[in-house]
Amino acid sequence: MNEHYEPPKEEFAAEISPGARQDVRKEEGMRWSPLLLGLSAAVILAAVVLFLYFVLK
Repeated sequence: MNEHYEPPKEEFAAEISPGARQDVRKEEGMRWSPLLLGLSAAVILAAVVLFLYFVLK
């Protein structure tokens, strides 16, 4: 075999800075934020509908 052979070096995306955290898993709190956002929007919408229903009745 060729003793000067070097395996190809790993390439990293240019936009990722070396100091940045590169965890694949998200933070535990981040996982529930879309659910909480949708739930709060649904609660606000329901409150507005109920308010308008009873006021304009």
